[in-house]
Amino acid sequence: MLIAIDVTVGLILVYLLYSLLTTIVQEGISTWLGFRARNLKRAIVQMLTDETKVNKLSVKGLASRVASIAAFNSRSHSGTLAEAFYNHPGIKYLGEGQWHRLPDNITSEKFAEVITDILLGDSYDGTSNPAKVIENTLSIGQKSATANNQKGINITASVSNATVLIEEETAYYLKRLLINANNDIDKFKKSLQTWYDDMMKQTTVWYKRNIQVWLFGIGMMIAIAFNVDTLKIASFLSTDREARQNMVELAIAVQKNYEGKEIGDSISDEVIKQTKQDIAASQKILGNGWDDEWMWCYGKCRKKVDTALVERANKKKLLDSIEVRVKKIDTDSTLQTDSSKKAAKIKLLDSAKTLKTEIAVIDEKVKHCQQFTIGKFFGAMGQASWWLRFLGWVLTAFAISLGAPFWFDLLNKFIRLRSGISTAESSKAKATTGEAVNPKA
Repeated sequence: MLIAIDVTVGLILVYLLYSLLTTIVQEGISTWLGFRARNLKRAIVQMLTDETKVNKLSVKGLASRVASIAAFNSRSHSGTLAEAFYNHPGIKYLGEGQWHRLPDNITSEKFAEVITDILLGDSYDGTSNPAKVIENTLSIGQKSATANNQKGINITASVSNATVLIEEETAYYLKRLLINANNDIDKFKKSLQTWYDDMMKQTTVWYKRNIQVWLFGIGMMIAIAFNVDTLKIASFLSTDREARQNMVELAIAVQKNYEGKEIGDSISDEVIKQTKQDIAASQKILGNGWDDEWMWCYGKCRKKVDTALVERANKKKLLDSIEVRVKKIDTDSTLQTDSSKKAAKIKLLDSAKTLKTEIAVIDEKVKHCQQFTIGKFFGAMGQASWWLRFLGWVLTAFAISLGAPFWFDLLNKFIRLRSGISTAESSKAKATTGEAVNPKA
């Protein structure tokens, strides 16, 4: 029972550490590419434009889904209320700059303020009832759109004076909000804020769902890069008692080190540093990563061959000198007895044997690297063992996609469970020992 729990704790620890690493990478990519800002824009465009029905299984439908995962807006919004919203100075200048022009966050108050300003138009001077002005704008705009065979409402945007089309469904909803507010501008703004807040709740769900897909993809790359094979790790831990014990001790230390620290969407520099150390420690225990013979065939392979050949030449030179010394031992005047000559010869022969082994290892690695080709790599991938390894990577990537908070919570539960079982088994063992020492009469 305890063995199964220890293996599980070891796997959970691996998933936690690599989930943290994946989150760090994902956060870097999200920040660089502005995922949050693009996801926010996608939500606002969806609020302020009408949906075009497409077949989900069509090329366009699938492309739209891929775009949504990458936080790209696939819905056309040129000339619509959504475009006017993002072109408004109240929104446009919230962006960070050249690389991140879109704002990461827009408050509901700002949303309501900008939409109201667009609907009021440039000509509004503050003397008229703003709710009545918006009502008139929507009414006149509907006639303009009808005259141009458009479905919706045409208005003139504030600032740019460009004609903006408020599409049919969006226009209907804005009218209903105004009617329900009884032409009270403050209530109308409050309704806009509520609409925006409701949409942001759904946007958070979208973002987390899409991030989970990203975590799986990044997790897969990390699983392959670090060779984190779930099946291999489980097999190793189930048969190696010392490794199990070391992983449990590391898990307990990790639990204490990360307690009370942010390991979700935002990770501190302290946790990043600690994660690197803990991953290195787990790799040392598990021995995962790529085997030497495969690492020789990546990156600076040729450079390593050159270095290895120099090392081989030095070892061969030393081996030759040892062999010469072995031949001269019998005539060495400094060795007075046969036993001393024999001991010296044995020592030299042992050194020669070690050097020969080291030279043979270098020769094998050099040969392996020189003969390595991409074709041979993919040929090896076709073998059964490689498909099992691939399955192990997929399982690891799936586990990573569940996120670090999930695994940290599960690690806490299993460590408490292990502590309880360990205490119970220890008490039982003491009771059994006591009965053996003091048998009943």
